[in-house]
Amino acid sequence: MGTIPTLGNEKELKRLVKLLEMTASQYDSEALAAARKARNILERHQLTYEALFEELVRSGNPGHERQLHHLQRIILEQRKQIKELSLKTEQAADSKKAFDGTLSKLKEFLVNNVPLRAHEKKLLEKIPNTIQPKTKEAYLLLICAKRHGVAVEGQFLN
Repeated sequence: MGTIPTLGNEKELKRLVKLLEMTASQYDSEALAAARKARNILERHQLTYEALFEELVRSGNPGHERQLHHLQRIILEQRKQIKELSLKTEQAADSKKAFDGTLSKLKEFLVNNVPLRAHEKKLLEKIPNTIQPKTKEAYLLLICAKRHGVAVEGQFLN
């Protein structure tokens, strides 16, 4: 079994906690990079998350106990977010039959039925309801639909 990643000080443990907090970022690349760095710290000390928690509990250090409770809150929040996203993804998958309608209906469908990121939703909401083919707005809608796996049928761009 590995050792708690303190190496004589709390700096690396605090860094691990900070990295785990960053995994809740709304930016996928930031969250992924933080998760990888946290995983590297654990691998360097030959630990799993479960083993880290066990080591923190066994250490009896009040500072470790605070960090453990903090990490547990982070994990509970992330589990909640994962559950919500899984539910939204399942709902979106159920409704991801081929879409065949107007561009304005596609916009409405995406905003109301697909788990969009905040910036995507803002962009789509700014698009007027009368969308002409071969415009940047039409392409934006189609790109967003493709990104989220919505099969679009029809000749929107003709």
